[in-house]
Amino acid sequence: MNKFLYILLTILFFTSCSQDEQPMAEQGYLSLTGLEVQAVETEVVTTRAVDEDFTIEVYKEGETTAITSLTYAAAQTTGSKIALEAGNYYLKVYNAAYGSSDYSKPVYFYQSEVFAIEADWVTYVDAVVPMINFGVRLVLPASFSEFFTSATLAVTVGDVTRSLGDGETAYFPVPATDGSTAISYTLTATNNDGEENQQTGAFGNNTPESSQVTAGKVYVVTYEYQ
Repeated sequence: MNKFLYILLTILFFTSCSQDEQPMAEQGYLSLTGLEVQAVETEVVTTRAVDEDFTIEVYKEGETTAITSLTYAAAQTTGSKIALEAGNYYLKVYNAAYGSSDYSKPVYFYQSEVFAIEADWVTYVDAVVPMINFGVRLVLPASFSEFFTSATLAVTVGDVTRSLGDGETAYFPVPATDGSTAISYTLTATNNDGEENQQTGAFGNNTPESSQVTAGKVYVVTYEYQ
């Protein structure tokens, strides 16, 4: 009997701020000490440096127009220091896919809590940025090619359908906050006798496995046979 399994992968995020007195006058500094994406896969925890450019915007508290912005480059290992007037501020951090219509890629976005910049102080901020959309990946067993000559997974979320080969991942927009997002899929495989086999399934709202689809996760569909 054929069946599908699901493995849930998630990306965690956190932020921390501290202050360290420096001999400065009449102004304060924001020091972005690092930017990372932290991933948790089952019980294996890995932390990876940024592998694409991120935009960092600085806002005054209560305002929606950035007062300055900078680029945190891929594989950058040192932070950036910004001179700011004393006051309260917050950060937004995002990658190029954020705000675009191309949701075939991971989308990262982070907004910090409000922090204070004081004269004669440096405020340090670390940011670990979460993925805000979600993905679906096809993973076939190692022995699959012994019995099948080809396989394609068609994944549908809303009115968007994408086709995946083994090991490929498709990304989809941020799931609905009311839990109504559902993933449906059809795996089409041709065996060594030239016979086409199809297996369908679904995950999410109003499906047999009715767990809510969550941002920051990659849902892995794998195929087993007996």
